[in-house]
Amino acid sequence: MNEEWEKEWEEDTILDSKWIEDFQSQDKKYEKYYKDDLHHIKLHCIYINANNEIERIKKEEVHLRSPNYISREEIIGILKRNSIINNQRYSVLSILKYNIDIEPSDVQFFLMDKDSGSGSNSSSNTFLTSIKNIDAIPLNQSINMFSNLNNLLVIYNEKVMLTNNNNNTITQHHNNTTKKIYINPVYRNKKHNKTQRVTLSL
Repeated sequence: MNEEWEKEWEEDTILDSKWIEDFQSQDKKYEKYYKDDLHHIKLHCIYINANNEIERIKKEEVHLRSPNYISREEIIGILKRNSIINNQRYSVLSILKYNIDIEPSDVQFFLMDKDSGSGSNSSSNTFLTSIKNIDAIPLNQSINMFSNLNNLLVIYNEKVMLTNNNNNTITQHHNNTTKKIYINPVYRNKKHNKTQRVTLSL
């Protein structure tokens, strides 16, 4: 009697184990559709020269100190580290965050959406955010299969240093709409330690 009971118990155990293995196997197939924390994000730095032309695009991967979060210190470090290329200094023109946080249940509709690729009405534009202030940037969890699409874009424009006949240093910041010229007089007398700044908006 005990032998029969043990045999039945072993068969039940095998069935239970097989169910778990089958579930794990199926679950692994859909693993890429689950949302997960972001531990790294792609960084694209776009450099625009004095002629408003894209001169260079720099790519790298940033490993986050905390999941789903880019601290203010990390942002400042990224901006400073990439502000000089080939001894040419650039200033930050714009910061954009692309964080695709679509829900797993909406993936099928997103992929079937004809407007999800490009255009002003593209549904993918809902994932693009303009960062107005240099501060910490929170990120939402992303589906594993889309994790490599999450991106931080920094657009730099070239700083042009000029010197006029009065030995004044002029810094020009170029962009498509506004030009600001800062004039910093250079005093030959060491007693003068004040700097005069004149801003001209063109």
